[in-house]
Amino acid sequence: MKGLKQVVWGLVVAVGVVSGCAVQSPSAPSASDKQACAPSDNMLINPDFALYDAEQQKMIWQQVQHARKSFELTVTDGVAHIEQIANEPWYILRQTVQDPRLPGATVRFSVDTRANLIAEPPVHGWEHKGGIYYAAARGKRSYASSAAEQTPNVGEWDWQEMSATWTVPEDATGVIVGIYHQADGWIEAKNPSLTIVSCPE
Repeated sequence: MKGLKQVVWGLVVAVGVVSGCAVQSPSAPSASDKQACAPSDNMLINPDFALYDAEQQKMIWQQVQHARKSFELTVTDGVAHIEQIANEPWYILRQTVQDPRLPGATVRFSVDTRANLIAEPPVHGWEHKGGIYYAAARGKRSYASSAAEQTPNVGEWDWQEMSATWTVPEDATGVIVGIYHQADGWIEAKNPSLTIVSCPE
């Protein structure tokens, strides 16, 4: 593989329900926020999957997984390669976006993926699958989530765009989007995008 290879060993470890990593206090959108809402360009920072943003001096893409480290992330030329290396069940590479225009808006998350996700023989007791992930965020809580519900979500496939369009809850302060891996094998992703499709009336 060409380009600089970035192998990331530091993982955020979580057990149970994944919570959102919000960076500001929850607040309801004002009337001016709603009036300012309009279809948007890509709202994601570092769509090349660079984890750290030097200008903002913070982690942009975060890794979360169940219990001990069982997945390895490699980023090369804007392609994220996520591979299972032990038998814990799930992993998420995710970004939290907070914007006053989001509550009540209809948004679209898309990303190109290819994968070889192996279900047999099973390596854990959870459903074996992988793909796109999204959730609403409020404070440090995530809810109304969806994990790898697209088709295909298991087996082998070549590069194709996967997308989901949904309406953000009115009480949310942001959204979380990313790549979900809950199987043996690997999944790759590139060109992630989050846009506002339409705004609340």
